[in-house]
This record gives sequence, structure tokens and C-alpha cells, in this order.
Amino acid sequence: MSDYFNLENDNTDRVLPYNCRPGTDLISRMVLNDNQSINMLIKVLVPEVEEDHYVATPTEFINRKKCDVLYAPHNPLSTFPPVFIEVQNQVDEKFLVRAIHYSTLIYERYKKRPILVIIGVASATAQFMSMTAPNSDFPFANHIPCIGWAKRCLVLTSSTLKVNEHNTDEELHPLQALGHFICSQSLSMSTLDYGKNDKWVKLLYSIAHANLKQLSGEEEEKLEAISNICSSSQIQLHKVKRCLENGDKVSIEKASSYVDDVLGFLQRQKRKYCETIETTPIEEAPPLVYLKKNRKLTNSVDFNDERNKTELHQFVQRFKSIESGRISWKKCFEQGYLDDVKIIKHFNTSESLRCHYNRFFK
Repeated sequence: MSDYFNLENDNTDRVLPYNCRPGTDLISRMVLNDNQSINMLIKVLVPEVEEDHYVATPTEFINRKKCDVLYAPHNPLSTFPPVFIEVQNQVDEKFLVRAIHYSTLIYERYKKRPILVIIGVASATAQFMSMTAPNSDFPFANHIPCIGWAKRCLVLTSSTLKVNEHNTDEELHPLQALGHFICSQSLSMSTLDYGKNDKWVKLLYSIAHANLKQLSGEEEEKLEAISNICSSSQIQLHKVKRCLENGDKVSIEKASSYVDDVLGFLQRQKRKYCETIETTPIEEAPPLVYLKKNRKLTNSVDFNDERNKTELHQFVQRFKSIESGRISWKKCFEQGYLDDVKIIKHFNTSESLRCHYNRFFK
């Protein structure tokens, strides 16, 4: 994927298909969940944090309500607020009530009031806009007073984003570039009214194009896999049928063997395409004799403590796939060690982490 530091002199016009134009749910989520986009936005919304401090997290809440995009610090002990972004075709009072509800649900999960960015793609009602006011920090956006339910609430619409559309040489603010990218719904940079040469706009089109290419490749691989699975199974089942038609003992035993082959083949394909296999198992090292005697328990954790259980649960949930619902235990384990998270460093392997978590929370 392109890096924004190398995009300033890249004039490639990346064209998106109409059904995947900016502003659609698919492209909005793809772009906003990309790590480069997260770093770009967090740098201006929470400027105190370092790069890669935030990650995209599951957006579905315990009551099955679901916001569009949610970021949170990857370290559960971080004091910085979560950030969520809502992309809505038409913004009105009813939508605002829903967004406020999401804010309360996010507060329940993280015990911190979130920062909210609302992007109105097509329009915003006059009644809704009457509740907003210009924002001094971001002149291309309005804000909504949010005492008690959010730390900050910014609103970007086509009308607020026009603040410097006549100055085509001025570099766009990253948040303004995002709003312009989504609200313009342009299939390529060449059809934009302004911002064609802006590095942030180039980055967003690059991310969208790369993710669509990845998605297209995944779909082609799935179709090819389905075709191969069907063909292989069909060949084996024809063999079974011929054996059963013969009816003798040897043929029936052969048919049974073919059935076993098909069942084994289908099980392997299920693991390959439907289940996450993180790594090939590695042979265990010889058991400890001397080191074990001298080892001191420096990382003891009391799992009867509710705070420890909550911290473990919140950290693990950040590595749960939104699409499949599966948890990447290897990534969770490695990130926990990188971030020096005591609750994760208590475990020696990702497998022991998985087993312990499932015993407590499933």
C-alpha cells in the first residue's frame, strides 16, 4: 500500500467503480479502518499521542447496536479518549439522538467520553444545522455542544467544507481532506472540484483503491476455491456411485474409503477457508530442570480480581474481527508483550492466553 510520504509527486489517477464510490458504506469503512487513515486522523484529533497509539476496534455493542467506525488506544490503561466516526447520507435530529446513544454505549465500555466526528454525505437538515456552531479549531467544520455525553462533537458537511475550495493550491487539513473525499463522492481525483493534488486526498484514494484490489482478489480466490472443492467432491462421489452400483463387498469397502477421503478433504478445506490458523505448531523445547527452580514469579496476576478480568476482556476484544467474530490470539499476545501489558505478559503462549480467556468468558 502507498505511504503518504511518497504520494506528493504521485499523479496516478485511481478510479473507483460507481457502486464503491466515496461515501458508500463499504468504502467509508475500508478507508477509515486503514492504519494510515487512523494515524492521519488521530494526529489532529488527539495530537498528544504517538503514531500507532490507536487501533480500530469492534463497533457492535452488547445491545447489538452498531456504530460506523470506532478507534481506541491499543493499551487498555491509556487515559486518552476513544474516537468514533459516523458517516450518514442525511444528517437530522433523529440521527443525532442515535449518535448520542452510541456515545453513552462507548462510555460504558471504556469509561471515557468519546470524540465524535459526524460526516453528512448528501445533506444536513436546517433544524440540525441550527444546533451547530462554527468551530475555531477546524474552520471547515461546525461543532455541537456535548457536555456530559462526548468530549467533542464535530460536524462536516458539503457546506462547511467549502471554506477554501477556491484556493486550489492550499494544502487541505487531513480532516478536511477526509470530509471532502467522502462528501464529493467523486470516482477519481480528476473529477474533484478542488484538492486534486492534495497529498491527503491522494492518500485516501490510494487506500480505497488498494483495499478494493485486495477485496477483489479475495473474492476471486474464494470463487476459485469453491469451484475446485465442488469439482473434487463431484469426482469422488461419482467413484462412490460406481462402487455402490457394483454392489460387491470389495466395491462397497472401496466406496466407504472414497467417502472417508471426501470427508477428510472437506474438513481440510473448511479449516483453510473458514477457520483462522495462526501458525504451524512448533515442537516444544526440552522441559526445564534447573531454570525452573531458580525462576521467580515476577508477573503474578490475581484473576479473581474483577479489575484484572475486565482489563483482560477489553484488551482481547480489540483483536476480534468485525467480519468473522474471531480473535487473533497471536496478534493479541504479541501486542500485549510489546505494550508491556501485565495481564497479557502473565501468559507464556498465545494458546495459554486463549484457553484461560475462554474458560472465564465463554
